[in-house]
Amino acid sequence: MQAWITMAWYELIQILRLRSVVIIMLILPLFLIFLLGTVFDNQMKPVQVAMHIADRGPLSKEIEAFLQDERTAGLMIVKFASSREEVLNQLREGSVDYGFIVPEDFSEKFLAGGEAVWTAYPGRLDNENLMAEETAGSFLKELETRRAIMLAGAGEGLEQRTESEEIVARISTEFAGEGKAVFGSVSAIQYYAGAYLVMFLLYSGMPAALSLLQEKEKGTLARLYAAPQPFWIIVLGKLTGTGIFAVLQAGIIIVFSWQIFGVSWGNHLGLLVLACLLTSMCAIGLSLVIASIVGTSKATQSIFSTVTVLMTFLTGGMIADLNQNVLNIGKFTINHWAVMTIKRIMEESETTVIWQGIGILAMITAVLLILAFARLKKVVSLHA
Repeated sequence: MQAWITMAWYELIQILRLRSVVIIMLILPLFLIFLLGTVFDNQMKPVQVAMHIADRGPLSKEIEAFLQDERTAGLMIVKFASSREEVLNQLREGSVDYGFIVPEDFSEKFLAGGEAVWTAYPGRLDNENLMAEETAGSFLKELETRRAIMLAGAGEGLEQRTESEEIVARISTEFAGEGKAVFGSVSAIQYYAGAYLVMFLLYSGMPAALSLLQEKEKGTLARLYAAPQPFWIIVLGKLTGTGIFAVLQAGIIIVFSWQIFGVSWGNHLGLLVLACLLTSMCAIGLSLVIASIVGTSKATQSIFSTVTVLMTFLTGGMIADLNQNVLNIGKFTINHWAVMTIKRIMEESETTVIWQGIGILAMITAVLLILAFARLKKVVSLHA
């Protein structure tokens, strides 16, 4: 036990002594999270909206006046469409950020006190979606207030509306084609925090294989075989040291991004730690498997880095708005299940849903570790 702990501590110290490792593995992910998260979170340009007004009732002119008002123009730039299909086409082509359809019976239903609905088609960006919905929603609320005043007098009408909280005009959201929020239900900074936490946790598993290969390349592996402790204790100590560094790395990224950048990681801290541990173990297993195939530290480093970057790309970690076919390929990667699990924790989803992601991540970990230990002799053999 003492030899195992000593070896783990020695391996951890060796990793921390490398300044380049500390900068790349601890500082770089925080910089990327801050840079990408704030860039996407702070885009506040007027949203481009495609609008089809099929209603020809008394409210249609009020809607047009609202859309052409200077205050509205500062929030929404409206492009009028002649049909629903034109709205959807503009949305899919990316020429607009959001789409609205005002049905032909809107005025009739609204004035009759029935439920009058605008159909909304969200685009790909969270901020633009929110701005369009809030702007249109404020207009509909204004219509409701005026209707209440007209029906029952200002004081009585407003009082009745407050007590009943009846909403006769609202926005119904539908999704058309690729119209979707890029970051889902999390913010941009949360999205990139999860993506880059996973990416750099994978990188943190690479030293496990590199350390063993470098011992062999330097000719010091034979000395480890000659040590009084069982050789597997030494190997386990090296792997444990790498795992401890990964835990330290994850802790620094999570705490720093939470306290400084305001990233919300959810309320399931234990499950978040477990997801990070499983991701790190996946990385260790993957690095050993690659090392057992290529046999040299330089080749292992090159291939492992390429695989990690590729998996990050395929899961939207570098470009959030990827084609769905590419994202479907990404579902076969470690990153997909690790990031998805962390996002569910951020969203504070039901525990059973979170455990489903952790279960799949655990199965991937088990497979990689079994393969790694089955091929470990290829990595530590003196004559391989």
